[in-house]
Amino acid sequence: MDKPKRQNSWGEEKVVVFVEANDCLSVESKWKVDKQLKTQKCHKCSLPRLKSEKDLYRIDEKSRAEHYVATVKLNGLGPNFRLERLIGRVRSLYILERPLMEDIKKLAVVGCGSMGGGLALLFAEKGLGVLLNDPSEETMDGILSQAKDGGIGDRISKYTDYKTLCENLGSPKVFLFSLPHGSVGDSVLEGLLPYLMKGDIIIDAGNEHYSNTERRQGKCVTKGIRYVGMGVSGGYQAARRGPSMCPGGDDETLDMILPLLRKVAAKDRRGNSCVGKAGTGGSGHYVKMIHNGIEHGMMSAVSEAWGIMVWGLGMKYEEVGDTFEKWNKDEQLRETFLIDIGANICRTKKSDGSKVLKEVEDKVVQDITGEEGTGIWSNEEAVELHIPAPTLATAHFLRLASADRSQRSRAKDTFGGDFPPQKLEVKDKSAFLEDLRLATYAACLAAYIQGINEIEEADRMHKWNINYAHVLQIWRAGCIIQADYIADMLQPIFAEFETKDSMNLLFEKSVAKDLKEAQPSLRKIVIKALEGDFVVPALSASLEYIKYSCSLDLPTQFYEAELDYFGKHMYDKKGDDPEGKPETGKHHFEWKAA
Repeated sequence: MDKPKRQNSWGEEKVVVFVEANDCLSVESKWKVDKQLKTQKCHKCSLPRLKSEKDLYRIDEKSRAEHYVATVKLNGLGPNFRLERLIGRVRSLYILERPLMEDIKKLAVVGCGSMGGGLALLFAEKGLGVLLNDPSEETMDGILSQAKDGGIGDRISKYTDYKTLCENLGSPKVFLFSLPHGSVGDSVLEGLLPYLMKGDIIIDAGNEHYSNTERRQGKCVTKGIRYVGMGVSGGYQAARRGPSMCPGGDDETLDMILPLLRKVAAKDRRGNSCVGKAGTGGSGHYVKMIHNGIEHGMMSAVSEAWGIMVWGLGMKYEEVGDTFEKWNKDEQLRETFLIDIGANICRTKKSDGSKVLKEVEDKVVQDITGEEGTGIWSNEEAVELHIPAPTLATAHFLRLASADRSQRSRAKDTFGGDFPPQKLEVKDKSAFLEDLRLATYAACLAAYIQGINEIEEADRMHKWNINYAHVLQIWRAGCIIQADYIADMLQPIFAEFETKDSMNLLFEKSVAKDLKEAQPSLRKIVIKALEGDFVVPALSASLEYIKYSCSLDLPTQFYEAELDYFGKHMYDKKGDDPEGKPETGKHHFEWKAA
């Protein structure tokens, strides 16, 4: 390793420190300093590693044979922070200047569909030069026409080949991929590689599977090319006006691109950008995948509530819209995106005065047609990670059943009819709607809990160093699962994620309190819905989830006995396993001689 020249004082941009101990970087180079020091471990020697984000102005250092202590003073911040226990033979201390990167002035958008096209126009509006590349010239021409109409036509240009595209980019070259998941990204990367140089940056902003992201990151890192996997949420409308963005990758690259992303990211009600460092590796795409799983659970719950109001209570669309608007204004469903757009959907009319919603068929086909893979992957992950996520899973099964209407029609013919929802007899409509509101909230909160549990277990496995505080900020606005009340409740929990032994929200008193208070309403709604033959998979699954997640008397006692009866799978005796860990039992009973 080339040893940099030792510096004796700090300038404003001299923000890096690392210690070389036992031929290993125990405090890695080119990490900036945050308001508080965050400690990780070096993957080579397990010594603590200093990770940081803001300017470091002064350091007092002492070297000893077996111990190193650094007291760091941050500009305008106190008190002093200490990084201790760098155990190992400290040979030398070096202070480096972090290479400053000029603002990114140009980027290429590869893939100009509804999301890519919207982002291209948004970046151009923020003053960047945008270079388009897409197999369809017609698609690019459409974006150029929109740009011209919006007075930004001089900032957007199109290119049909990678060579010319790359020749017209700055240095480093910056690309934003907005591509379908799967092999398309591999093909595009292969086509670009001959024209890329060390230090060029690729931001993969498609709904890609995280394993594909990490495979491409591995391929690029050997060539010095920076590859970031970034989930983008909010749909094509948010892509145009400001989406929620969830980038994952190495810390230095994220530092380089965050100023660019903040220019276009959605802003929460306090004006903060809804973008941040999700973590390393493929974490950006993983978190976005789980976001979509949560989204599906919440959408199912809201849709089930809509069905109960329309078919059970006989409410007109306008009245349902008014109810959603009321729910969205205050209390537990305050500023929940899906509730907000639900009110608009119920009210929107065509030019002839008829409601658009009345003509919408009951088919959700994106999982079948391949447009959407995240819902499938989030459920696969739940099973593989052994995380109970029934709200997410059952919502997905409803989508799958809805997609093939012809199959449902054939089954209906075979049955000689279906089980249509019945009009509900409700004594107090206002009280019933309040129960329905709380039931919908409980299911939405359950979806959040299940998704976070998946993220935590995946983070434990992949060692991504997920920043939960950043994840929550990413979900604050511009995304489909935006829910201000839930976010406000989770804020103090997520802010202290580094001090917690578990991110399971069922262990948090504030969350448990809300679920406990909402459970009676959820139970009433589910009972009434089942009596009336309503389809309520997410609501009913959430009720069961709340019950069995905190119960120590499950019917699996009998289940375990049957497993031991026919399979000799062993069991624990009551009282023998006070910790209750998921481990094979120690006992078998010969229920019947073989």
